Order: sequence, then structure tokens, then C-alpha cells
Amino acid sequence: ERFLPLFGVDPSTFSSTKTAQFVPNDKPGSTLVCASRAIAGLGLFTDHGLSDHGWDYQMDSSQLTVPHNMGRGRQFYDFSRYLLSHNGRFAKAWPPQITFSLRSSRDGARRLNFTEQLEALVDLNIQTYDMRELSLYEQLQVASQTGIFVTACGGGSMTATFLPRNAALIIFYDAQGGLDFASLQNNHEPARLDWDLLNHASHLRVHWLPIHRMDEPAYIQMFVKLVHHELAILRRLHEST
Repeated sequence: ERFLPLFGVDPSTFSSTKTAQFVPNDKPGSTLVCASRAIAGLGLFTDHGLSDHGWDYQMDSSQLTVPHNMGRGRQFYDFSRYLLSHNGRFAKAWPPQITFSLRSSRDGARRLNFTEQLEALVDLNIQTYDMRELSLYEQLQVASQTGIFVTACGGGSMTATFLPRNAALIIFYDAQGGLDFASLQNNHEPARLDWDLLNHASHLRVHWLPIHRMDEPAYIQMFVKLVHHELAILRRLHEST
């Protein structure tokens, strides 16, 4: 729904691997295409493969699972630059913007306003957005100006796909929000949604922080130090170019 319009494609004419449609060729003027002319999917750019939310590729002591996106960092970067190049000119900004994606999930545990974190950061170039209120083009503009992107994992984190090279991504996750997809019951495991996708976007520096401790004084202090650490990295990179 987000990427296909960037190609000039109507998303309603495509199906995912989970919602495949077989339509008889008896509808004149249909927006669907017959099988002999179909295009078989986005292929490698499916974000999780057959995984539901991309966190069950994590390695544990009982089983080693090869992540779906291992070794695909350059592909992710080239893909995002291709989409950006076909939708306008987006130049990196200096000094870089710190962007907070507010209420970036429908899930209550991950629907964050970052009140304490915003109050702890002073004299910095900070902007806050509810990404659902922005058009896709506006989200591309925001991402291109961002050096540090702060979000909860979920739908609102996907704007980070378009961050420039060397940007930092700070993601808050529900440490006990995991789901057993066979039973659809909470298994109280960490719910690091899109872990497999975002951790292999190698042009970004990705940090995962737990939601349930995010407002504790020690964690607020750690978060502030992390932001300043990332700003120092961006400054050094800027001065060396």
C-alpha cells in the first residue's frame, strides 16, 4: 500500500502472498490482469518472507534460524534511493533533524507520545509528527531531513526506510508483547516488530530500547546520552566530507 503508488501502480490491482486472488476472465474493464500477463510480486523486497512480523528470525539457544534479510543491506538502500529519485529532489539537511514518530502503532502498548524523552532533550533541532497525518510525499521529505529517527516499532517506523545513509534509528519495543502465531496467544516474549528488516538495513545505525523502562530516570539519562552520541557521529561524518 505504501510502495506500489511510488511505482505508479494501483495497490488494489495487486495481491500479497497471504491474500492471493484468482479471478475469472469474465469482467470487461476490470482493473485486474489475467494470469498470462501477471507480474509475480515484489520478490526479494517482501519484508519478512513467510514470517508474520519479522521477529521470529531471531536466534535463540534452541534453534538457529537464518534471517530472511541477511546480506541485503545494499538492496534496501538502493531500493529506497530509487523510490526517492522518482518522487522529487530530497537533499540531506545540516544540522540534521531529530524526528519523533508519535503514536506510531495502533497497539496501546506501542502508542507512544515520548513526553518524558522530549522534555529531556533541550536546545536540539527536534520535530514531532504523527505519520498517519502526512502524505507519503511529506514523509519522504521528513525522512530526508532526519539524522536521528525515534519511533516505536510498528507501522510508523516504516518511514525510516527512507532515512539517508548514516542516520540513526532508535526503536522502542514491547518487551513482553510477543505473539505465538499458531495459537494467537501472548507468549510474553519481546515483540521487536520488523527486527529482521530494520537490523539488516546496513546504511542505518539501529538501537532497540524497551518500552516498559523507557520513563525510568536511568533510562531517560541513557536515551539522552545515546542521542548526543549519535549527533557526535553525524558531526564527525559531516566534517570529514
